[in-house]
Amino acid sequence: MTYTVLDTQTGLTWQRRVPEERFTWEEAMAYAVQLKLDGGRWRLPTVGELRSIDRKAFPESLPERFWSGTLLINALGYAWGVNFNDGNTGFFDVGNTYRVRCVR
Repeated sequence: MTYTVLDTQTGLTWQRRVPEERFTWEEAMAYAVQLKLDGGRWRLPTVGELRSIDRKAFPESLPERFWSGTLLINALGYAWGVNFNDGNTGFFDVGNTYRVRCVR
């Protein structure tokens, strides 16, 4: 089983399998930093990076909301994310729990 996916268009390497847990935004940031997968150096993707994911590369991807590392400017307590159920980008309360897919 391959645990990472290289996007040859962007040069980004993605975590293939997402954890079963859901995280608040702060927990998601901490999870990414401590992730040791394939040598570490992981982070949450920007909202643009998260939107760029080719769903064909992640056939098991869950149709749920995923955190980005991008905070909403001028609105404390919100961060951008992508809902992979419908492909929409939105901002979510950082206290809610959603999925995480890390990048480097």
